[in-house]
Amino acid sequence: MNRYLSFPVQSAMLFSYTDTKRKLLVHSAIVWIALAGSSCASVYQEATDAKLHSSLSSFGMLSSYTALLPSLDDSLRFHPGKAREYYVKGAILQMQERSAEAILEFQQALRYDKAAAIHFAIAQNYVKLSKQELALEELREALLLDSTFIPAYKLLGELYTQQFRLDEALAVYHYLEARKPEPMNRFMLARLYELRDIDKAISLYSELLKELNDNDALILARLADLYSQKGNTAKALE
Repeated sequence: MNRYLSFPVQSAMLFSYTDTKRKLLVHSAIVWIALAGSSCASVYQEATDAKLHSSLSSFGMLSSYTALLPSLDDSLRFHPGKAREYYVKGAILQMQERSAEAILEFQQALRYDKAAAIHFAIAQNYVKLSKQELALEELREALLLDSTFIPAYKLLGELYTQQFRLDEALAVYHYLEARKPEPMNRFMLARLYELRDIDKAISLYSELLKELNDNDALILARLADLYSQKGNTAKALE
């Protein structure tokens, strides 16, 4: 863990630097928090979270920071040396939306350290390049390494849905709903069941609508359409 302790000392100077230098250090801070692991990062975040978020917002980089965090598993630890070096380069290139270059750096990182989060990062960048099949291969590799890696399942579900691979998509969202129940999982299940079982879709939408206090225009519109398809005009007009 000592290999990470030198960075907070350097980054503590973040708020006294010029804007240009601060921006470079903000990039490094994002990557450090991503790589350091939960225990070390939490110490750093307790002292600097407010200022860091403020700086990220001022540079329009807060979304990059928050987008990076879900790809990390709390149990993940990077080994010192080349893997960490290449991962840092790839993460920065990913935030700069230089996806092809980011993939090359992440692939180099995999030569030195196999980790689900690296495969997931490669998959994200393949999606950016509209290479879905390659993204799917990387997600499967990530899940072979860590079968509980929720971010990989979410992206897998999105890709299967886009490809109209209903059985695979349904299996993924059922798994997600069992592991980590969220309204979006149930909404995606309802959307998929529209193509397979209208009654099941109506049931899911109705349950979700109750959770949202009968106040969601999109769900109400979907229910109206499905009742119309079943010939239930009265329900459709409710």
